[in-house]
Amino acid sequence: MRTDPPARPWLRPALLAGALLLCAGAARLAGFNPGVDDLRAFIGQAGPLAPLAFIGLMAGANVAQIPAWLFVAASPLLFPPWLAWLSSWAGVVAASCLPLLIFRRLGGQPLAQAQAPWLRRLLTGVDRAPVRTVALLRGLFMAAPQLNLALALTGVGMGAHALGTAVGVLVPVTFFVFAGGLFTG
Repeated sequence: MRTDPPARPWLRPALLAGALLLCAGAARLAGFNPGVDDLRAFIGQAGPLAPLAFIGLMAGANVAQIPAWLFVAASPLLFPPWLAWLSSWAGVVAASCLPLLIFRRLGGQPLAQAQAPWLRRLLTGVDRAPVRTVALLRGLFMAAPQLNLALALTGVGMGAHALGTAVGVLVPVTFFVFAGGLFTG
């Protein structure tokens, strides 16, 4: 049984992007502008579950288009060095995988079925070596919200995405945690 491609494959991703922009604008208009002190207070209330709260908050914030590196750089202010690194690494992986699940559910995978030759050439790396491609992209852009959306619209599998992310963010997470630790004394 053959299914024809949708008449407007751009509609769902465009609606998703519009909804995200509306949410970000509403948050700014409402005065939502948390700082390190607010983060420290929230994490402090979590007690022994603080690392899990940190990971969940980072993942949720990344879905809301707040870059994960902000949390990674703040982690040395919240945890001892080893726990800051581990929480940050797990948080970045979660912050990269959660949007993939959500965006893929809402926006589908229109790039996976793209027929335009120039777009197929761009997606060749993702199709041929998804783990390596995701690791390289994550090494360069970590959990950038825009990259999460772009990868969600491709045909990369969740397992390949998670593995590529876990490997690719090792260096940037280490750098940001170390750099954040320099400012904490």
